Amino acid sequence: MSGDLKKDFPDERFMKYYRALDTLDPKTTNRFFKEVFNAYPQSPLFYFKQAELQFKQNDLKNSLENLTYALDLYTENLRTNRSYLNKAFDGDLKFQLFFLKIQVLDKLSAPINEIKQALLELKEESERNPSESVDEINKIIKKYSEKYKLNLIKSQFQTKRSFEKAGHFQEINFEAKEVFELMEASNDQNFMKEEGFPVNVISMNWFIKWKRFTNFHLISGERFDECSSMDLSQFNEKEVPGLINQDDILSNEKILIDPDKIKNYCNMILKTGIEENKDFIIVSHKIWKYLFKIYGGQEIKRYIVSVNDDSNLTHVELNLKKVKYFFLLSYKINLIYFIDKCDYVAFGK
Repeated sequence: MSGDLKKDFPDERFMKYYRALDTLDPKTTNRFFKEVFNAYPQSPLFYFKQAELQFKQNDLKNSLENLTYALDLYTENLRTNRSYLNKAFDGDLKFQLFFLKIQVLDKLSAPINEIKQALLELKEESERNPSESVDEINKIIKKYSEKYKLNLIKSQFQTKRSFEKAGHFQEINFEAKEVFELMEASNDQNFMKEEGFPVNVISMNWFIKWKRFTNFHLISGERFDECSSMDLSQFNEKEVPGLINQDDILSNEKILIDPDKIKNYCNMILKTGIEENKDFIIVSHKIWKYLFKIYGGQEIKRYIVSVNDDSNLTHVELNLKKVKYFFLLSYKINLIYFIDKCDYVAFGK
């Protein structure tokens, strides 16, 4: 696509195609799409229009294929600075793509987990990009959540909600509701059974501070004095939890630091003797990303692995395997002597 197209987009030809797709009869429209795609091969809007027509004609499989391709194009356009080609003229195109995808999956009688994933994608997108269509998004999610008995009903975008308890009002921070919903979704998906998936370890010390600050116990239904065996008098419910500090569960032993950023989790060694749900908790990576985006701090990432090859049992590998290392110093004279005594020496390319 040329720079002129980007500057002048949407041009007159684009608008002509767009208007025609809304006015032509279905048979003519089907023939017209070939010309449209040749002219604008990177525009997800036109693939959405074709998927919409196929949905109306009950051509569900092809509709789903075009929606999937349109979503891929949408993302690719953002990556390659062609996002102007994502333009829609009657609302947010990405939301429309998600709406139609959910309708197609529902009509296809797709597995519930696929419909649930599509609803979660819509929910996450709406949280990243709040817009005037929030009410419509809520209705869609509520409709299918109730139909498939999913715990995904979205609340309005609000920062706090008040609950009356013991004669006075206590406020639930919006973070508490979001984390609670993410926990429910993770449990529904049985995320601890997904071998190879990342999870995160969070210090119970910090997590209790966060629970007190957000009044998490009011929405979870747990009694706060049952959350931990720690002395709760040290936790002030008005205190902002601050950075996610993990010092109390991290070991100070010296290790050889892995400089690879991707494997930075190998540098986080847990103390011996600490216990899950007493000294730390394990949360899904989505929950960690949500909390880290707000507070920042030290990430302790681990992975779910199989217990053995003969069962479906999995567990989190908390304690990384330790390997002793030593340095081997080689001198030139010794190397020459070694080569002299060998029948042959193979050198790599």
